[in-house]
Amino acid sequence: MYEKDFAKRLSQLRIDKGISARDMSLSIGQNPGYINNIETGKALPSMASFFYICSFLEITPMDFFDYNSPRPREIDALCNNLNKLTDSQFKNISEIQHDMSQSITRNVQKNLANARVFTCRKRDLNSTSFLVYKHFQALYLFTLVYFFYKIVF
Repeated sequence: MYEKDFAKRLSQLRIDKGISARDMSLSIGQNPGYINNIETGKALPSMASFFYICSFLEITPMDFFDYNSPRPREIDALCNNLNKLTDSQFKNISEIQHDMSQSITRNVQKNLANARVFTCRKRDLNSTSFLVYKHFQALYLFTLVYFFYKIVF
């Protein structure tokens, strides 16, 4: 992750937590402009400060660098709750998730097929449906990998 990505991720996680850069700086024992300097690319935190930042955000360092996870706290809580389920409950949740993904995928593919039938130019295709489909594919793959990781490790 490059400096700009680091700053962007810190800003995203801080805003998601609903706290100002100044308040976060003071909460981790730094000067009022500390987080702002990191987010604007003027500074990078020391390793110790980075751990304080992660602790304040209630995430692990691994979650911080998982740029594809916009809500690491919520996903971690969800996985913790899934780990508490019985085998039959977990199987039911897995089947529901699978059915939902199949249904959404079929509907998006149907909409894309209809869009192609009723248009004669590529630029006329329903780009929103296509983006939703691609976003869903990525989300589904991430969900599977994440659940596998949480269950195995």
